[in-house]
Amino acid sequence: MAKVGNYISFKKKTNKSSRNYKMEQIANYNLMNNYDYKLYVDIVKNNMDTNSRVELEKLKQDIESGIIDKVVVISLSNINRNHFILLDFMKFLKDNACELESIKEGRLYLDDYDRIILKQNEILEEENVR
Repeated sequence: MAKVGNYISFKKKTNKSSRNYKMEQIANYNLMNNYDYKLYVDIVKNNMDTNSRVELEKLKQDIESGIIDKVVVISLSNINRNHFILLDFMKFLKDNACELESIKEGRLYLDDYDRIILKQNEILEEENVR
């Protein structure tokens, strides 16, 4: 059975009912998939904030140490809305043979990481040529 880590981030201004709804979404998803999971929750200033993601760093440490081998999020934007940071995280997951599953976007396989990372690199190269 996969060792699942659920990551979720909330903006400081998010109201309690919205937070509760998202927490229920995660719990129900894990229940439906029979996942035994550990929850990592960050409260951030905004969705681009990287400084206050202490729990994300703990999740990464747990992935590196083999405690977690699958990450579940509600949406990829929960990780970060900055595409470069998201791609770095996906590369980190690939390097550590960790799966990524999004409730909204579905399961991403290691081959998907390569395709997404290569596509982003192509876009960056095109921008540098201009």
